[in-house]
Amino acid sequence: MYEVSIIQHIQSIRSAFLDGFFLVVTNLGAEMLFIVVAAIFYWCVSKRYGYKMMNVFILGAACMEGLKNIVRRPRPFTHDGIVSVGEKTSGYSFPSGHSHAISNLSTQLYLKYRRRELFISGIIVSLIVAFSRLYLGQHFLTDVIVGLALGICFATLFSMLFEVLGNREEYIVLGVFPICVIIELVLIFTGAAATTGPVQDVLGAYAAITLGYFIEKRYIKCEVRAAWYVQLIKIVVGLGVSLGIKEGFKLFLPQSAPALYNFFRYFVTAFVAVAGLPALFRITKLYGNFGKPLPEKAAKANTATETAKTAETVSAATSAKALPVPRNAVRSVSLPLRFRRSVPASFSAVPSALSCVGLRLSVRPPLRLLPRVLLSLAGSKTVKIG
Repeated sequence: MYEVSIIQHIQSIRSAFLDGFFLVVTNLGAEMLFIVVAAIFYWCVSKRYGYKMMNVFILGAACMEGLKNIVRRPRPFTHDGIVSVGEKTSGYSFPSGHSHAISNLSTQLYLKYRRRELFISGIIVSLIVAFSRLYLGQHFLTDVIVGLALGICFATLFSMLFEVLGNREEYIVLGVFPICVIIELVLIFTGAAATTGPVQDVLGAYAAITLGYFIEKRYIKCEVRAAWYVQLIKIVVGLGVSLGIKEGFKLFLPQSAPALYNFFRYFVTAFVAVAGLPALFRITKLYGNFGKPLPEKAAKANTATETAKTAETVSAATSAKALPVPRNAVRSVSLPLRFRRSVPASFSAVPSALSCVGLRLSVRPPLRLLPRVLLSLAGSKTVKIG
């Protein structure tokens, strides 16, 4: 099998330094990093964009898990001649979840900021993470290729979906929440929930995220802009509370019913992160400068006001200049019908020149009448010929 030989050739360059390097680099594609980045965006940068990142991640993770259980491809380290560098990853091999996560995150960041450096760095980091999965003996080449492609596709499609939804993205809850609850009930009553642990995580988290975002956007409405030290406090408090709830379930909720345990554990954790913490930040005034407007925000408001006043002044001046000139102030020349015929090309610029001095010609006179017109203008504002 050529993919086995590819990994064997890659592992032939193994060294202690490369082992440590790729064990660290591969964590850039870990699910926890994606969750942390999405949470920071949600609390500190843009709730809408953080919500989109959560949607993309959860649906992508569900797709990855579904494909793994359909294809059921063994890990490379189960083959002779391939070793697992570091801890052996559980589950199936195809496709690569790490490759999917890093390409998904890189694509979303590029689509938001449209910076060349993000595009180039995203490609480099994604390829390094994908290569680390081969080096560590956790995935085959086709696993990482499909994972990278799916990450790009999910990020792009959801960006297009949110553009279509406009400012109504919170209504996703109307479809997602009941579907998640129905699937969970079906899994419980059919007895399949005991063997679908990761599915319970996805269902619980997704139902909570959509419901929590709807409540936050409609009723809580916490401001995300804040001074850098306030943002730092929000991140520390948010990550600490979320991790504490997730791990605290192990102490207070019995694990004798794993289906309900996993569903409610991730439901409560995600709901607190999306709706509970913004409510806490608003109550404790962890926004702006501890509840006060930011200085730069006030400066921007003043600048906007001054710009608006300047625009009004310019508009008024422009309107004044554009007022029509009274008819009695404009000199006009009326010509009889028998002279209303086309003028030679050499005379075509005369009406424009005369208009600059306040003269308006109703028709273009023939060239032979030009001397009479010019002589008559000296004594009268209105000249009639014929």
